[in-house]
This record gives sequence, C-alpha cells and structure tokens, in this order.
Amino acid sequence: MDAEPKVTAPLRVGLLAVGLLGANLAAQEVRLRDRSPLLAATYDPTRDRIVALGANGEIVEWDHRRWYQRPLALFGGAPYGGRLVYDSRGNRIVSVQVTFDFMPNTAIARTATMLWDSHRWQTLQPAASPPPRVGHGLAFDAARDEVVLFGGLPYSPSQSLDDTWVFDGTNWQQRQPAFPPWHRYGAGMSYDPVRARTVLFGGVSFPSYLRLHDTVEWDGTNWISLQPTSMPTPSADLGLAMAFDPARNRTVLVGESATGAWDDIWEYDGVTWTAVPTPAPAPRERTGATLVFDGGSGECVLLGGTAQPRAPTDTWSWNGSRWLQLAAAPPEPPFLREDRVLVDPGGRGLVVLETESGTPSVTWTFDGSTWRRLPGAAQLSRDGASTATGPTYAYLYGGIDLNQPNAPFLSELWGFDGATWNRLAGQGPVGGPGAALGYDWLRGELVLYGGQDAAGALLAETWIFDGAGWQQRFPATNPPPLGGALTAFDLARGVLVMHRSNLYGGPNGTWEWNGTDWRLVTTVTPTQLSGIAFDLQRGQVVGIRVQSTTAGPQFVAFDGTAWRPLPIPEHPIEMPMAFGWPFGSGMMFVGHDDVFTVGVTASAVDEYGSPCTATAPALLANEWPRPGATGFALEIAGAPANSLVLLLGGIQRANLAVGSCTQLVPPGQSAVLLPSSGIGVASAALPIPNQTAFFGRDLFFQVAALDAVAPTGFTLSRGLRLTIGD
Repeated sequence: MDAEPKVTAPLRVGLLAVGLLGANLAAQEVRLRDRSPLLAATYDPTRDRIVALGANGEIVEWDHRRWYQRPLALFGGAPYGGRLVYDSRGNRIVSVQVTFDFMPNTAIARTATMLWDSHRWQTLQPAASPPPRVGHGLAFDAARDEVVLFGGLPYSPSQSLDDTWVFDGTNWQQRQPAFPPWHRYGAGMSYDPVRARTVLFGGVSFPSYLRLHDTVEWDGTNWISLQPTSMPTPSADLGLAMAFDPARNRTVLVGESATGAWDDIWEYDGVTWTAVPTPAPAPRERTGATLVFDGGSGECVLLGGTAQPRAPTDTWSWNGSRWLQLAAAPPEPPFLREDRVLVDPGGRGLVVLETESGTPSVTWTFDGSTWRRLPGAAQLSRDGASTATGPTYAYLYGGIDLNQPNAPFLSELWGFDGATWNRLAGQGPVGGPGAALGYDWLRGELVLYGGQDAAGALLAETWIFDGAGWQQRFPATNPPPLGGALTAFDLARGVLVMHRSNLYGGPNGTWEWNGTDWRLVTTVTPTQLSGIAFDLQRGQVVGIRVQSTTAGPQFVAFDGTAWRPLPIPEHPIEMPMAFGWPFGSGMMFVGHDDVFTVGVTASAVDEYGSPCTATAPALLANEWPRPGATGFALEIAGAPANSLVLLLGGIQRANLAVGSCTQLVPPGQSAVLLPSSGIGVASAALPIPNQTAFFGRDLFFQVAALDAVAPTGFTLSRGLRLTIGD
C-alpha cells in the first residue's frame, strides 16, 4: 500500500476558510438525522395528521403517505414515559411525561405537562401535578372536557400506582374514587365517546408481576368493575395497545399472541370482548406500541414499541378484518457501537461495521439521511477495535476475535475505501482492545499509542504506519500507559490531539503529537468525555461528554491551550461518539441507536414578526428544508374553513404597514391563492431541488386570510423564514 496523500499547510488554510465561510458559530443546535423509536401518538383532527413523539423529543407526523420530522428543536431532555392525547375542547395535544432536573451529583424527576398547538410546545406550571411515573394510562374524556390519568410505575418504584388524576387544561386534581382499580402499569386505556366512559384493561401489578385481565370503566366520578362474558387473554399483558374505533363503535385491543406476532386482537362493544381472527401478514412482536384511530383513513394505526435488536419503525393499519402495512421499516443497522463506527473517507457520512459472533460482518453507510447496506461481507467479527479515518481509507485496527475460542487478541489493520474492506497489514505492534489510533493528515501516516499486551498490562508505546509497515518511534516524552484514549487531528494547528478522560479510569490529560514528540498540554480537562473530533466549520477539536448528574458543559472545544465550553444546548445522547473531519458539515454524534449532527450550515425554520390578530392562521413547515427534500411543503392551520388564503413569498423580509397589519414579505415577489379545507387547513408543495446552488438560501413567507372581525377585513400571520441547509 502506498502512503496516503497529505494535507499541506496551504491546503489546510483553504479548507478552514471554506469551512468557516459565513459561519455563525453561536447558531448551533443538536439535530436528529435518522429515525428514533416512537413513544406515543395521537390523532390531530384539525390538521388530519397522526402526531407522534420520538424518543429524542422530536415530533414526527403521518400524513397518510409517509412520516416526516417537524422542523423543531429537540427537547432539552429526552421524554421519558411520555403519553399524548388530543384535547378536543382546546384543539391541542396534551403530553404528560417525566423530565429530570440535573443537579450536582443527583437528578430530580418531575412530571411535565405540556401543550402542543401544531407548531410549538408550551410547558405548563400547574399548582399540583401527579408524581412522576411511566406506564400510566392517559385518555381525554370529551364528555367532561378533562384528561384522565391512572396508575403507572413511579420513577423510584416500590409498588405500582392506583391513583386517579384529572386535568382541566390548567390544573391537575387527584380524585378519590370509592373503589379504585388494582394498582398496575402498562394497561390499555382509551375513551369510548358513545358511552362517555374511559375503558381500562389489563396491565401488570408491581412488585408481584401479577398479570391482570380485568375491565374497569371510569364514569367521571368512580371506577366501575365490569364482568364481560369473555375476557381478552393476550400472551403479553404489558404495554398493550388500545384505541376506540368510532367508525365501528368498538374499543380495539392489540397484543402479542403465542406465536410472537402482534395478531391477538380483541374488540369490546361495552358489553363483551370478542376475539377477532387475524389473517397474515401481521406486525412483528413488540412491547409498548401505540394504537391510534386515524380519522382521515377511518382505520386504527399501530406504530412504535420496543423490540430486539432494535425498536420497530414500521407502521400498520387495522380495519377490523385485516392488517395493512402502511410503511415498512427503513433499513438500518441493529445498533451502533463505538469500535465499529467510522467516518467515510470521502467525508460523505458514516461507515458502520455490524458484527456478530459466528456470522460474516455487514457494512452499512449513512449519508446524513439514509442508511444503506452494502453488498458482500467480510470476516471482520471483532470487538474493541481502534478506528481512524484518512483521505483514502477508514481504518480498523486490532480488537478481539469474536469467532475464535478464548477470543484471541488481533493486530490486523483493515481499510475501507468507500466500497470494500482491504487487509492492509497482517501483523501490528500490539493487539487487543484499547489502543489509541489517529490519522496524521499533515504527514500522511497513522499514529498508534498505548493499548494493552496479552497479559492485560497497559502500554506506553508510539507506533507509526506509513503505508508500507509499522515502525516504532521513541519520542523524548511519552504519555503514561493508556487505554481507551481519544484522538482527533487538529487541522488548524497540524497536530494530533490525544485525550484521556476519567470515564475509563486512569490519569486525565490532553497531549499533542507533532510528528516527532508528545507534549502534555493540560491536565485540567473535562470529565467523562466520550468522543472528540475536528470540526472544520469551527476550526477546533470538539468534545462531547456523557450526560450525567455532574454539572458541566456537554460540548467543549480545545483551542490548543485549554478546553472551553460551547454554547450548544445540551441533549441526552447515550454514550455519545464524536465524528468530524473529513465530514465537512460540522460534527456527527452517535449514540446507541441514533445519529445527530451539530453544524452552522444546518437548515432552519424560524418565525419572525407578530400576527395581525389573535385569529390569524399559523404558517408551518412540514420538515427541515434540505436540498433534495422533494416532499417539503408549507402548511396553513387555523384559516377560515372552505375559503381561500393568500401565500406571500420573497427572498428578503419586509416591514410594511398595511392598514392595522404588518406585511413581513416584500410585495410583488410571489403570491399564490390556496383553497382551505373544511377544517381550515391549506398546504403548498415546495419541493427543494438537490442542488448545491440552493444551499444557504433564505426564503420568507407570510399568509393573508379573510377575517370578518378584523378592522381591515383580513388578517396576516407571522412571517416564516426558511434557510436551506444540512
């Protein structure tokens, strides 16, 4: 193998100039780039959408054709045990979930009550709230205009709960029924509007793990235990999916049958439960799925849940006699591991090596939006390997052989060239896990430090691979023996940065390799860093720490002297790994199941200005405006029903008085009349070409609608700015 190309000093300056051109370094936030498990969902009749809450706090919506992620900042903390119901009185969605207040060395759980009005969240501060819990039942009682909550498992469980709470849109009140149901969590619960009853079925009692098969109904004052002539007996009584089907006036219960498929379906008419024969195909097994009646299609939709090895992301519809798969699960690796995720050598995204003991390895690539499984396989089953990326190869070194007895240490060097894996060296200096591996872009060589020998002792050796073979270097200064150190090449200063975090034990410290010697820069380092990489847009090495109860910034940058906090809002990412250069669009952070990006060239959707009246319609974007987003559209909600609205567009913003209103888009650039539906919703398709010429462009929009009570006879919405980007 020939030596890889080097990045010379003039080229480094040019790359940094391109990366930092027009960069607004303060305008960074964490963005989810792939699908995460769906925790809860409900149907929004005002917009004819199923609205779901993802495991990372994202809102995704189903428009009867596809799922899309709404362009909103993620919650500061991932929702835990969240439930959603639609409040038909307030025309909004209510979420009840657990959030955490992180304090030094502790985390305090609390119940968060939040309202979603189709384009923003509002966190309420009621005078009293139910204690924090998961696995609770939640339903909206339309006859009494209140949310009903029952049971669940407390955050620090000693026993499952049997309390009943109601929420009137402002405050929670605990009710004291004469005969509450047996304490439980994971029950099915839904509201029957025909009989004005909330129906509760099944669940599990903790700590006895007693499976319950009872049917209990809430009439607004008391729980009434019923004795139907037959009772459902699904194999899985935990996390049942249940919804009321108004098209057939039935409560539908879905659970796992003895075969493991989700084809055990029961229907309740208020008198008895009836088992429904279910022909194949049927959804695969899962726990904690959500069943929602979709008013647009007139069928019940099944989504979400958990399963092994990865949470299902498919979508199914039930019409009373058959399952129909609406959306297949997109291809994706079953899980992401630190020792098998690399940056693609072309900077296009990520490379993931999926390995299991006794099976050939599978290679996946991720381009920022889509996973792709590459054809063919390689015998690379290993654990604890070291990784790095250069201009020609993404490197995999060492590790433990998962396919051999006693799991021997390995010292082979492999390189992925964007299409296939190539064996570059059969024998290296040290074997096994834990060696720090980095690519020196200035000198065109791999640098290996530390690791452990066959006896498990940590090493303090420096080795170089120049494309022809391994050579040991003997610098004047050596870091201490290390395992599990992190590396990133600082393209701005031409040195390899190596960081040792106390996350893995051992001494803290940040060192630099200049091609000849190691230099200790600082021992005052951030605690619990789990990944570092070079951010071309920022021009610095950026690190991310494991989220914990320890106070301190999640994102930090190294300027050659010290680590300093970055003004990026925190987001919980499980054991995050960091990936940067040669990825040019900021940073990628990878957790156990998900991929996130942080970059200054990110797409953006921002409101500006004020609406003319309180009755002005809302202007929304259905997803992030990224090049190639052919399904991108603008949506108008809250317009007059069966009328016309005027969508104004332009390439800059304005501030023009129009009667008592303010026009926020220049006149004469673009105006389109759109019909509104019977529920006051309109939309305009705006497909974004997959062309770099659109990258970084701003577009501005506003909506005008008739308003009989407005002084001018019409009203104007807020402005909406779209920035096309990553």
